Amino acid sequence: MMGDGGLENMLVDDADRDKENATELSLELMHPPANTHGKLRALIELKSLRVIEKQRAMRASIAERLMHGSLLPLNRTDFRRTRKVQLRDIRATEAAERKQRADRERRAKQKHIEQLGVICSHGREIVALGRSAQDRISRLGKAVLSFHAHTEKEEQKRIERLAKERLKALKNDDEEAYMKLIDTAKDTRIT
Repeated sequence: MMGDGGLENMLVDDADRDKENATELSLELMHPPANTHGKLRALIELKSLRVIEKQRAMRASIAERLMHGSLLPLNRTDFRRTRKVQLRDIRATEAAERKQRADRERRAKQKHIEQLGVICSHGREIVALGRSAQDRISRLGKAVLSFHAHTEKEEQKRIERLAKERLKALKNDDEEAYMKLIDTAKDTRIT
């Protein structure tokens, strides 16, 4: 019989038949035969009949869990447990955010300070280079002035020496030496 739920009816009939068989068997087992071997056997069967419903329930539960477990990887979000937000969690999150913000600000400030330090040290280097160049120029200027002053003094000494020699030659009536010294003096003035 197709379409009238024949398979379901068969399964229900099988389950009903199993229950009837179990109740009949349990009634027979409640009044076991007189021999002890039969009594023990009957007691075991009676207990196994009593746990048959538990076994069926357990099998159904296991089958359902196996089916459930095999579907788990398909949609994990359905099985995720939602956690109730608590005030403690909110405070902890806010504290973590404040700490992160403070750390970020501290790092930014530290980076800014380091950049300012680099700029200041570069400025000091430039000022030091300027001073050293100015000192070098100043020393060179002093050396040139000193050289000119020394040269002028030497020239003055030479002129004074020549004048003294001329005067000495004039005093000694050495006309030849005097004329020679005057010619030398004229030559130096011309050149």
